[in-house]
Amino acid sequence: MPFMSPDRKKAWRLISLLGPAMLACAALRLVSLDEVLGQLGGRLALAVKAVRLSNPLAGVDVDKPEDHALVEAILEGRS
Repeated sequence: MPFMSPDRKKAWRLISLLGPAMLACAALRLVSLDEVLGQLGGRLALAVKAVRLSNPLAGVDVDKPEDHALVEAILEGRS
């Protein structure tokens, strides 16, 4: 299994790796998500792109019992 950073779901911590100036610019919305990902990708020598979804529920993980309960409640509400 590949190494998984405990900060992988904390955007502000990941952006802080680019330095305080980038963190401030992101917090003040002076840079776009694509610009931040471009900086991050450049630092890591990777091509990084955002995956934009039309339905935010598509990103719901089901890897814990609480998540499963959440998804069940969402699906029941749609019936």
